[in-house]
This record gives sequence, C-alpha cells and structure tokens, in this order.
Amino acid sequence: MTLFTQRNLILMVSLFVTITFSAQQDRVYQNNFDHLPTGQYNEEEIKEALGAHFCKGADEGRVFISEFQNKGNVLKVKYPKGKVKTNDSGMHTKVYWDSYTSLDELYFSYQVYIPEDFEFRAGAKLPGLAYQTSEKNMSLRLMWRYDGLLEFYNHFNTRPSWDGWRASVNWSLIEPYEEPGGPQPDQVKLKKGAWNHIEVYHKLNTPGQNDGIMRGWLNGELAIDIIDNSDYRQNGEGDIGMNNIYLSTFFGGSSDDYKPTKDLYAYFDNFIVSKTRIGYDGGVNNPGGSNQLPSVSFKTPSTNSTIQEGYSSFPVEVNAFDNDGSISNVKLYIDDELIRQENIAPYTWGNDRNANELLGLTVGNHTFKAVATDDKGATSETTFILKVEREVSSSVPDISFITPTGNLTVTQGYDLEVDVDAKDRDGSIADVKLYINNNFIRKERKAPYTWGHSGSPDPEELNGLEAGVYTIKAVATDNEGKTNQATLTLTVENSTACSFLLPDSKGLKALDNVHYNYAHIMGGKSSTFLSNFVSISIKWNPKYNGLYKLAFQTNNGSPDWYIDYSKTADFQLRDANPEITLKNTGFEGLDDDYWVTMDNGELVLKSKNSQTLICFSNSAQPPVCMSGKSQKVISIDNTKNSLVYPNPVIDILSIDDLPRSAYQIEIYDFNGKKVFSKPISSNQSKLKLDLNELLSGFYFVKILSSQQDVIKTKFAKN
Repeated sequence: MTLFTQRNLILMVSLFVTITFSAQQDRVYQNNFDHLPTGQYNEEEIKEALGAHFCKGADEGRVFISEFQNKGNVLKVKYPKGKVKTNDSGMHTKVYWDSYTSLDELYFSYQVYIPEDFEFRAGAKLPGLAYQTSEKNMSLRLMWRYDGLLEFYNHFNTRPSWDGWRASVNWSLIEPYEEPGGPQPDQVKLKKGAWNHIEVYHKLNTPGQNDGIMRGWLNGELAIDIIDNSDYRQNGEGDIGMNNIYLSTFFGGSSDDYKPTKDLYAYFDNFIVSKTRIGYDGGVNNPGGSNQLPSVSFKTPSTNSTIQEGYSSFPVEVNAFDNDGSISNVKLYIDDELIRQENIAPYTWGNDRNANELLGLTVGNHTFKAVATDDKGATSETTFILKVEREVSSSVPDISFITPTGNLTVTQGYDLEVDVDAKDRDGSIADVKLYINNNFIRKERKAPYTWGHSGSPDPEELNGLEAGVYTIKAVATDNEGKTNQATLTLTVENSTACSFLLPDSKGLKALDNVHYNYAHIMGGKSSTFLSNFVSISIKWNPKYNGLYKLAFQTNNGSPDWYIDYSKTADFQLRDANPEITLKNTGFEGLDDDYWVTMDNGELVLKSKNSQTLICFSNSAQPPVCMSGKSQKVISIDNTKNSLVYPNPVIDILSIDDLPRSAYQIEIYDFNGKKVFSKPISSNQSKLKLDLNELLSGFYFVKILSSQQDVIKTKFAKN
C-alpha cells in the first residue's frame, strides 16, 4: 500500500499545476462562447463579442449565440434556403488573436454539430487558419462535400504551379482519388446528429523546400498526414505565417446543387489555437480539459526511414506515458491496418516471436501509426513514413507510338489522334506526357495513353496547327522516376482547300436582305457550335456604309429566337480588307474577329485568331473547297425539321431523306457524349431507330457521310 505524505501531495499538486500552466501558455486563442449572452447578434454586437473588424451575415439574421444541452453556449449559424456565397449564406469573418503575432506552426481545433435533418448538398466552407496583411494572404479552410465528406480547401499567396494542383485535398490516409471530383471511398465524413471534433496542424514549409506538414484529425482519428508540402510559401515569402482564424462557413458554388432546399443550421463550439497538440476527449465535453492526453513517440525508428525491398528485419519500439494516469494500451497500425496491441511496456513490434509481422511491405510509402490510450480513454498518436525502395535498376521504361506509327504529313484542317504504348519491365508506368515542340499538351496516368480522341478532355488538343514542321514527343516516367521518350515529326502543309483570298482586296458588294439557311463550319469548333442555327439574313449598303441587318434565327430561343447584331458589331465592309467583330452574341464560340468575303454568292467569315471558317449558304452541300479528304466539316441545317420525327420522341425515331453518301448515324447527348451509333447502307433513304433505352433529355442527331458530317437537328426524348 502506498502512503501519501504531505510532501508527496504538495509535489503532485505542484506537478499538475506546472503541466496545466504550460498547456495554457501554449494556447494562442480560446473561445467557448459561455461568457456571451444568448440571442441573435447584429454585426456590431458580434464584432465586439469576437474582437473582429467585420462580419457578413450578422445584420442579415444568420448569427446567434445559443444554449445547447450539456454544452453551455455555442455559436449557431443559419444557412437560408436556396442561398449561396458569403452575402447570402452563413457567416464570414476573421478573428485575430490578441498579440496579432504571425506563427509558422499551429494547431487549431473546434467542434461542429450537424443536425439529423441537415443537407450537405454539393459543399460548404468550414473555418480554418489564415494569414492576412495589406499585401499578402493565405487561407487554410476546410469544406464538407456530398454526404459530409471532409477536405482541406487551401488558397496560397502564390498559386502552386505543379501539374495537377487543386485547392481541395481529401481527408484520407491514401493518396487523393484521381477521378475528377472524387470522392475516394475511404474519405472521412462528418456525422449527423453528433458533435464532430476537428483538429488541424499546419507547419509552414521553408520557402522553396518541401518540408511543410499538413495534418488533420476527425474525432481524434488521424485522417490526413502530408509531410512534404511545398505549397504554403514560395521563394521570397518567408514573412508569411498564420495570424487569424478564418471563421467563415457558407454554402458556395454556382450551380443549384449547392443550394439548400430549406433553412439549415449548424452549431460551433470550443475554438482553440495552440502551439502544441490540443487533442480530443471522445465526447461532448471541451477538448483539452482536465484529463491530460497521454504522450507517445517512436523510439525506433525515431523519424521517417527508407529500406530496400525484401528487407529481413524491421523492429519498432514506442515510448508512451501519461502524466496524470497510466497507459492502458498502445496499438500499431500500418496504412491504417491494425498490426497488434501492446498492453505493457516495452511497447515493441517486429522482434522475438513476432519478428515477421512487419515484413513484406510493397515498394512505396507506408504510414506507421502508434496510438496510445490512457486509463480514462483519451488517446494520442504519432506517425512516421517508411519508404520501401525497389532494388537499384538501370532499366528505363519502353515507349513507342502506336498511332501514327511514324512521321506524318497532313493538310491544314486535319483531325489527329495519337496513341502511345508504354511499359516498364521492372516496375510500373507512373505517367506519360505528350508535347508538341516542347509545349506540354496533357498527361495520362493510365493506359490507354491517348490524345485527341473523342473521350479526351479536349478532343481538339492536337488540331489547329499552322503550316510548318512540328516534333511530337511522348515521355514515359516509371515508378522510380526514370524516363524515356519517343518522337515523331508532324508536317502540316498549307491547305489548297478553301484558300479564299483573305483579307479580300476589295470591299463587300451590296446585300439587300439576303437570307442563308445553311452554315458550313470548318476548323476545330465543337460539334454543338451554332447547332441551333436556322438562318442568317443580312442587309448591307456600301453606298451609305450602312449595315442595317445582321440577324440570326435559332430553333430553341437561345440566346433568342431572332437577334440582330447590326447595332453591336464593329465592321469595315466597304473598303479593301473587309472585316467584322462580333461581340456579346450569346452564341458560345461565335464572339471573334473575322475577315469577310463573298464566294459564289455565299457569305464567308474566317476567324483572325483561329482556324475557324464559316460559310453561310443556301446549299445543303458545303463548298467543294471544304470537302477535301483531310477536312472535317460540320454542316448545320435546322430548316427541315420534318426529317427527324416525332419530336419529342418516346421510343421510335424516324429519319427521312438520308443523303446517298450517308454511311453512319450517331446520337450525342448535350455534353457531347456519343450514346447511339448505327451503320447505314447506301440504299437507305429512311430509317427508324429504337431509342427506348435512352434517358429523357435533349440530343443531337449526326449523320456521317463521305462528303461531310451533318448535324440535322436536335430532338427531345420523353
């Protein structure tokens, strides 16, 4: 039995006071709102309560101090129905700590309660740390996305220039999900009907180096751990630190997916900024309370380590102790998978009878995490990264062009696709990059490695080059960073097709209310460009230098059913070098500077800034000069709506008067995705298509022929 003397008791109390005082000294800011009266706050009142200089949302009735069961007073924020952005949703302010000191390394925690009937929608901002001066700024906020998926949302003073950088960083212990928009399956989520404890740690990098740290814990569990960040500060930005809480929460985004369908509320409590770890107590009580968190650290190894593949031994030892109690257990995880729990010191793994438990890790980075739990259930954790390297090899990846197989000569107006084959004999391909004359086009991370195809982010990424000789280079990088490349020469020749004399050496002749019902387009525009065109009419009198009409008709009222640009266009049509500038037309891609000419009674516009050529005509066939073998022509004809019927269609779509040269029919949705394709025999003039499987919506019919690509019309599917 242990007997406590008065001296023992004084020593224990002294130690407790010393530790508590030390923890308080590390606190930079703390606010649990219990000292504030409850009720709705206007801007002046909340500015005084928080020591802030501004607050959006308070005067609009969206900021409250409210009593919450078992929590005392909390901050209550309203997100009105159908509203987004800081002017209309949530609250938005910055809270500076008393010293206004800028710090390079800080912990920040708070609690947020999400009601059971809450709508996360497409996303909303959450508070974070920030830096703000009159010249520089940085924000390190958080966001929730669909279903409460949690992520960092960072804006740095200088936007990082590395390929693939995004402001959003998913909270997950594996690499961020590569598919656009994510989320990855194991990304952590905020829980409804519960208080969620969020803690973040930011250690700003040395400018120009990748030694920054970005960590996050949700309810005490490590959810993100980046230890090689180089984005916080670029060269010359050593003065940037963290000097305020960016207390900003609102639904944000331009689409209706972000807008709440009803009034929503969230509750916030216990904002703490500290120079040391704050921790989580596992319940609704204040974090960092009377029970001190246990201490835990790796003894062996004491820092990040590197080891060769096939290693035969790797022992791990952890130090753990608790100042105000005892250690209940220590668990070791690798990549978030539990290895084993030790209940008694020394806390060791990978030795004696358990010598093999840490062997066999694959090549790559692995996160070792030790979690210590004290006798009151509080936990602390620490991590290190073990990098397993492949045995040194001189092998570089193999790379070659599949399509084209070698040097290629094309004519202006060409349509090019590139296919690359890349393999690594002793590893894997990390990515393949494509360049034209050393100008980066795009990176592919997974086979097939293709560019310029219909599924590409930009199917026209290889098209539109002027006449000349170009080097196309593909560079493969393997998992060890080794590279190899393949090149081919692309020669682009001047096109004899449509070589109109532009600019014209004479002015435009009079056009007295002339109508054109067809638009033939060449030169890299999207298949939806002018797809709603019905006709254009023009009235031009060179004698009086008067453009009295330049009117478009559409088949869907976008931007209008009938719209005249004669008053908004800038033009010089009377003298040599006739030209026109179309602006604010409402047609995507039409605003541009054009040379203007007449050819065989057809009105021709040629962009000064791109390869786009538009021929307005009364013939369904494009000019002969636009029908060259290497030309890709889109002809718009929405004057014969009877060709495609019924419209809207339920199941069977009929198409009459097919061109003799037609060989394929395709249907695209309004995002440009092909959803239907069927070959056509040369003797078919009529066609019936069963579209019962198509979803409801709007679609384009596209008929491919040996003469041209023809988009006949759009139709609706019910």
